[in-house]
Amino acid sequence: MKEKRFFAKDLGGRDIDRDCFRYRSSPIANNDPENPETQESQPMKKTIVVLIPFATLTVGPFASAAVLAQYGFNVSGTTGAPSTVASGLTATGSLAFSSAAGQTGGATSGLLPIEGARSVFTFAASVTDGTAPTVSHSVFAFSVTPDPGNMITLDLSNAVTWSFLAYDGTVNAASYSVYTAVIAATDASFTNIVATSSTFSTTTNATGFDNGRWGTTVAGDLNPSSTISSTGTLYFRLVANDSLNSGDHQLRFDNVVINGTVAPVPEPTIALLGSLGLLGLMRRRR
Repeated sequence: MKEKRFFAKDLGGRDIDRDCFRYRSSPIANNDPENPETQESQPMKKTIVVLIPFATLTVGPFASAAVLAQYGFNVSGTTGAPSTVASGLTATGSLAFSSAAGQTGGATSGLLPIEGARSVFTFAASVTDGTAPTVSHSVFAFSVTPDPGNMITLDLSNAVTWSFLAYDGTVNAASYSVYTAVIAATDASFTNIVATSSTFSTTTNATGFDNGRWGTTVAGDLNPSSTISSTGTLYFRLVANDSLNSGDHQLRFDNVVINGTVAPVPEPTIALLGSLGLLGLMRRRR
């Protein structure tokens, strides 16, 4: 077959035969797939690869609701140290009264042994008269501090519970009432109070007991209105008022319990490293 030679290309890309000046079919027009230089430009198809980086939270072991600290006051002359402390935190407790100046504080067996065989008692002389105890009327101060890297979260229901009663050690004495509450704060001076319980009360009844009278045992509880979590110390005060400071009147309380969880502080970790691909890949249809 005789090889044809070409003189030129017209503006449409067709070859002009040098000998006869006739148009012939051009490889460009034929779009020869074996000659990439003669291929027509085709509309480009886009393939988009979207890169979605994400992260997860590592929260450590599952933490279920539990007793963070419990105060049973089962040692005679106790200073208020906790009888039970959950792992991952430390706890403290301190009674606000002493045995000086006719005031008596400590653990006694007998009346109101809710937790163990003893409870705390204090004579009315060490309790401020009134019916609405405030932060300045503390009879027991206690706290919990998470270990470094941990966080404490109080239960929304029964974050702190306690039991108490009023006792009149004399016969034919006037009726005697006590009022208690628990206040929580994030500082030892209680300038940043985060929760305050309702005020709970009890009054001595007319039945004699050891030549005296006692009231019905009452269980108090602190129920925060919102979640309280902290990586620092949480401070609490059991506060109390009574109706009068005379005779052998006593406030007795026992089994102060802090309920909640302690768990490692959540830390973000990278779940996807590097690129999954280009944001866009351009390819030609051959």
